[in-house]
Amino acid sequence: MQDAPNSGKPKPEWLERLEQESYQAELIVSGVALLGAMQLPGLIDSLLDWCLQRTTAEQQWLLGYIFVYLSCGAFLLLFNFVLHFTLRTLWIGNIGLASVFPNGINKDSERFSPHFLSRLKARFPDLQKYNQTLDDLCSLLFSIAGISVITFASIIFIIIVSWVLGYLLSLVIPGLSITIFAMVLFCVMFLFLLLNNAMHHKKLRDLPWVKKIQFPMYMVLIKILSGPFMEPFTYIGQTLATNVSRMRYMGITFGYIIVITISFMMWVEDSNLFYLRADIRHRVAGREHTQYATRYDNMRAEGVFIPFAMIDNDVIEGNVMKVFVPVPKIEREQIREYCGEDWESKDRKERRECLQSYYTFQIDNEEVQPSGLYLYEQKDTRQRGVRVYLPLAGQNNGEHHLQIVPARYEKDSFLINIPFQYFPRN
Repeated sequence: MQDAPNSGKPKPEWLERLEQESYQAELIVSGVALLGAMQLPGLIDSLLDWCLQRTTAEQQWLLGYIFVYLSCGAFLLLFNFVLHFTLRTLWIGNIGLASVFPNGINKDSERFSPHFLSRLKARFPDLQKYNQTLDDLCSLLFSIAGISVITFASIIFIIIVSWVLGYLLSLVIPGLSITIFAMVLFCVMFLFLLLNNAMHHKKLRDLPWVKKIQFPMYMVLIKILSGPFMEPFTYIGQTLATNVSRMRYMGITFGYIIVITISFMMWVEDSNLFYLRADIRHRVAGREHTQYATRYDNMRAEGVFIPFAMIDNDVIEGNVMKVFVPVPKIEREQIREYCGEDWESKDRKERRECLQSYYTFQIDNEEVQPSGLYLYEQKDTRQRGVRVYLPLAGQNNGEHHLQIVPARYEKDSFLINIPFQYFPRN
């Protein structure tokens, strides 16, 4: 028995023509999207740096997951559009080739032996058919790009909604960890999704109780998991799932996982993603025997985020060292506990005095009194903090370590070490 035809108005002629010539729209969208997607990694880096300055420790723990999915989605989108644009270019070239040589490989050519040409023609018989296959693949890539973006966007949406729910509950239940609540809720939904997928197994799917609960459970889960993207997620995802073989679907998925993993690792190496984790912040900030370009103004590229602190040069030739210490929201919370809840609303003089007592500056474990400490905003990164001038007269020539010790570094503040060389001009 055949399914009943769809009711409603007949498909418009322009829509049928667009479906038949979808490559024209694909090329335009792909070119524009490729240009936009190439900007995504840089935009994500900027957003990450912004969050490092303006979020709390608990928020940063959750933001780590959001940025993982956000970056994976961006690189998957970029890969899809590069691949699509490349294959469409190949397809256009093949269309031109087929218009000149519609029969494809010429089995009557004198260049090769008849035996070789007969086997070659048997293996690659139809250039027109190959072009149709390439056309279908290009169109399929657009759908894969769409479902990929929707999937990662849905995951980010779930994490944010879970965190908001956790925050609202924490107002009613003091002491509730917002982040733990969000992750537990996310894991529970994932377990129910696995259960629903297990019901598709041939040994279970025809059982009466499975038939009764499977589809309603699926609808509830898909509404929760895909949020505002339910319809496009279902149409694209289930169309692919019901028309592409499982092995091919898994092969495509596995290939995309490899691409995402490689791209993500390359991005992470040059990003500040791991600074969202408190244990890594503590470990990296306190390293004494490693030079990081972001800690020296003469080595740091313009606009590059300053994660901990920065001095003007890796080799100090004068008698004064200039130090910039960013004060992100994490640090401001510690300062508030130290200086009082209203410290940020005080006038600049009182804030400066508070910061002078909060930070201790040491060279080789010996305290050095600053000759000046001022509120300051780094021009190229727009980071707010303090600029400090440390006198170096009397220090021996050679290697030294600057240590910046916050009053509450035993919590989530950074105990910072910056190695430098001191060779004053004669």
